Amino acid sequence: MSNSQKPIPVNRHSQVQHLTVPQDKRNSPRWAKRHQAILSRNKDSLNPPDVILIGDSIVQQWEQAGSSVLRDWQQKLVIQNLGFAGDKIQHLLWRVEHGQLDNINPALLVLNIGTNNVPDNTPQEIALGVNHLVRTIQLKLPDTQILLYRLFPRGEKHSIERQLSTQASALYSTLDKNSFIHDLDIHDNVVDNQDDISVEIMHDKLHLTRKGYEIWLKQLQPYFEHVFKHKDK
Repeated sequence: MSNSQKPIPVNRHSQVQHLTVPQDKRNSPRWAKRHQAILSRNKDSLNPPDVILIGDSIVQQWEQAGSSVLRDWQQKLVIQNLGFAGDKIQHLLWRVEHGQLDNINPALLVLNIGTNNVPDNTPQEIALGVNHLVRTIQLKLPDTQILLYRLFPRGEKHSIERQLSTQASALYSTLDKNSFIHDLDIHDNVVDNQDDISVEIMHDKLHLTRKGYEIWLKQLQPYFEHVFKHKDK
């Protein structure tokens, strides 16, 4: 039996869509400090965000590897980064339910979450968890356009992580969407014709390099342009 045919082991202990928890004690001081900073930032009514980037470390690292890539747009739009390294769907759901989207009304929210639920959760659990998360975000931000990203490809092409990520992403097409939710996929932009991930794009086959963020921004650019065009109208 080849690697690609092996059954995928899963941890059945957690139904993601029913969990709402902060990160564990190992990360809690840094995680909690970032959470409190965001709550304070949301009280600034004079400089509200036009765009929210929300998710895990892949999102947070717009502040590091992607900082120079995003700089020009940060001069045109107020872009707030709500990426938290290590976050799973249930952690992000906790943040949403504990104030991180309160007192703001961005035109656009870019969501990328779920890779840290691999391999502990099944593709179905991940898709259901993301679906519940999106609905919760919509209750907070009913007028915000949501760019829902499928899981980015990760690891070697025959790895368990790649299989689970691909299977979960395929289920996103079955999620209940409306005109405010856009289902986006970066897969074909970051793998070659052999389905391999270049280390020039993802240095550890998970996190993006500067070149990876350039690819991502190219996909986001039309949406940023739309927000900028309609800003303050």
